[in-house]
Amino acid sequence: MSVDTDAGPFQACSWGVGTPGATFHSADQHSAPAAVTNAPATVTNPNGAVLVILDLEVSVDTAMTVTFTEETTGTVVAIGYLPANCGWIQLTPRGKRQLYTAGKRLMVQTSVAGNISVNAHYYTQPL
Repeated sequence: MSVDTDAGPFQACSWGVGTPGATFHSADQHSAPAAVTNAPATVTNPNGAVLVILDLEVSVDTAMTVTFTEETTGTVVAIGYLPANCGWIQLTPRGKRQLYTAGKRLMVQTSVAGNISVNAHYYTQPL
């Protein structure tokens, strides 16, 4: 894994999922994981690339466990136990959190049914 310097508030990053990046919303995300980021672009990174997670903003209306994993591998990236109606919680990993496998997205799954919104802030790190 490579190490980058932190550009602080000037770090170029992507937000959310889709084009353009949008906040992920779901009323019931406990049955299967869903993507909260896009996959790294293979066109601009022919040797592969991984996502580096800068921040996760999460809001829920029901008390639940929120688990963020890497697509396909299921490797846990972050887990949080959130109270009902907690407002926006910001998770900012120190040193940034790089996914382990090239080309994978960040996924979310909850422990129970209930509304969840996620804003993921991330950038692509070429291999």
